Amino acid sequence: MIESWGQMATAISVAVLLFWVPGGLALLMAHLRTPFGVFIAVSPVLSTALFGVAAILLSKIEVPWSPLSALVTVMALSMLLGGALRSLRTVSWRRAAPTMWRVGLPRAWVGAFLGGAILVSLFLWALPNPNAFEQTFDTAFHLNAVQYVVQTGDGSALTLSEMTGKSGFYPAAWHDLGALIVLLTGVSVPLAANALNGVIIGMIWPVGMAFLAWSLWRESRWVGFAAGVLSAAVPSYPFLFFYFGSLYPNLLGVALLPAALVIGLRTFKLIPQIDVESTGSALLVLGVAMVGLGLAHPNALLALFAAMAAATTARSIQQAIRSWTGWSGAVRLGVALLNVIVWGVLAGIWSTVRPDTSQPHIESGLTTAHALGEVLTNAQGSGSVALVLSIFALVGGAKLLRRRDLFPLILWLITATTYVLVAAGPWESVSRLLGGVFYQDFNRIAALLAIPTVLISAYALGVGLDAMARSRHPVVLRAVSVLALIPVLIMPQLSGLEHVRWSFKVFESSVMIRSNEMDVVTDMTDVVPNGDRVMIIPISGGVFAYALTGREVTPEHFFYRETPVEEYIREHIDEPATPMLCQALEESDVRYLLDFNRVTSGISPGSDLDDGGATNTLVVAESGQAKLLRIVACGLGGQ
Repeated sequence: MIESWGQMATAISVAVLLFWVPGGLALLMAHLRTPFGVFIAVSPVLSTALFGVAAILLSKIEVPWSPLSALVTVMALSMLLGGALRSLRTVSWRRAAPTMWRVGLPRAWVGAFLGGAILVSLFLWALPNPNAFEQTFDTAFHLNAVQYVVQTGDGSALTLSEMTGKSGFYPAAWHDLGALIVLLTGVSVPLAANALNGVIIGMIWPVGMAFLAWSLWRESRWVGFAAGVLSAAVPSYPFLFFYFGSLYPNLLGVALLPAALVIGLRTFKLIPQIDVESTGSALLVLGVAMVGLGLAHPNALLALFAAMAAATTARSIQQAIRSWTGWSGAVRLGVALLNVIVWGVLAGIWSTVRPDTSQPHIESGLTTAHALGEVLTNAQGSGSVALVLSIFALVGGAKLLRRRDLFPLILWLITATTYVLVAAGPWESVSRLLGGVFYQDFNRIAALLAIPTVLISAYALGVGLDAMARSRHPVVLRAVSVLALIPVLIMPQLSGLEHVRWSFKVFESSVMIRSNEMDVVTDMTDVVPNGDRVMIIPISGGVFAYALTGREVTPEHFFYRETPVEEYIREHIDEPATPMLCQALEESDVRYLLDFNRVTSGISPGSDLDDGGATNTLVVAESGQAKLLRIVACGLGGQ
């Protein structure tokens, strides 16, 4: 176990380097001499884009995804990006306004460190061991997809779906990074996934939120700090993505979104500017950030578009309040048309890219009143009321409304309304329109609601910490206040974390894969030679065998489409051998059968091998009712 935790530390270190080195190198080459903290916030967004694009390029030229090819390609893309930014004559942010960077930014990183430490501690507490994995439907796909990239050398977002026998785009950045961690360190796929997720929730997310809050309110010394701490206080993110579905690409997309939003707001001058960066370089950085979001998960990219539209409307309203009487009719009309165009374009994109509207709606069982109550009390997911966070949000909302600082409020209102309409579904057509890009899943919207909630709450806490400067011992008072708040803030997380902790364990009666079945799967590594395929009959938790052992299996996922040859073997392996069966075995390379003698999640079991296919198979590993059988029919394997 000590060795496993040592491997975990190594894998986390590699993940940190993957997220921060390529993007940071591009910014350094551009002579963008920003404070170190800004590199920390922005680099992961750029690095994600570089790795995702590199995987697509390597797939196109048929070069396998390996440490050498991936790192060489990513470094080349990083230098290309840095050179392009430099050629656009980006001006140093620090040179433009050196004193402004020192107002609150170092404190923001301290807050991010505290928030990240809390999140990582909770996550590690939920892990029974570093190699644990969640007993969920989606985990099977994500872990197997990492193994698929490792074994096939193809990490392209354009081809990853082929693992299930389908085709089309699938966000592959998370899987590409996970595969590199496996290839670079030799750790197991589940351990690599846990290390990668630990970095996402413990570093990228709190740093991004602290950076976003600081960028919105640079006059405050403590708002960035408050956002970093409060990033660990929202039940709907990040842990909702663990105890509902194991939505790892979504986890990455939402974590990258705050920093990408800062890039977008700066590009279009929607937040106070303290630099004179060229428009060309700003647009290029934004474009790369958008690619990164899209390859992490398209939901995050669409959320960025919606947030930018909200910022445009907020700025228009603020300007109208200050200057309406002094504006000409033409200017008023132009402002109105601008907002209509922005929201019209967003609506067009939203309705175009959403999946098939015939997909099933994930039923929440919530009434409109209940969904609204969850929003107001920040109880999404775990069901526990985040009382202190909600009080901060109420106070912060009132203060922001009073100073006519509308962007966080409009963003919260849009996201909260979308959540209520999709979760409660009072009007099905509206619910499908708004929720389509989220696969009709209200949980994904709940996670996005964490961003404006943290911002608004952080403003209230930050103002309070600022006010403590007038006390006799401000440092002591702030330290005591924050330390007293932390246990109260994380309490609502614990009920959800209990479920996460449970889902990572393997029991005798687990839904997906049970303890005796894990014993047989573990034996596969020693029993099954590389190159031999293992057929899973019936489809059950054995689908995890691919990720856990690296041995080829059929199916590799619940949605896998059998070939006619594989179907013939499944239907006839328990019958006397025939020339057709022998030919099918020869063509398919199927040499072993993994029989758990049960069904998972209502999946049809296919043939039953209770009798062991006595004349065709030989039991080589067994635990309880779970068996691994070697095919001995047609002269294969010997008796």
